[in-house]
Amino acid sequence: GEEVVQVYVSRENLGFRVPKHELKAFKRILIERGEIKTIKFSMKSSDLYSVNKEGKFVFPQGEIIFYVGGCQPGFDFSNILSKKIRIIKEYKKKD
Repeated sequence: GEEVVQVYVSRENLGFRVPKHELKAFKRILIERGEIKTIKFSMKSSDLYSVNKEGKFVFPQGEIIFYVGGCQPGFDFSNILSKKIRIIKEYKKKD
């Protein structure tokens, strides 16, 4: 059947508000019951920018948690993979 594989990003403690889970990518695939498929996603750093209090696009330091699965995190964690990475330097988008 059809499945939509979704990639969400979560961040905390940024000093400014962001959505709890942000949808960053998705792919619609055909998969049969019991079948195993590898799905690849490519993301650029610009896909992960957030808008700070000053309205500037920034790539803030701190932890980013990536969630990959068939639904938004919080609905069915049994089918969601997660990976936490740490950004050690903040980047600001050049105007």
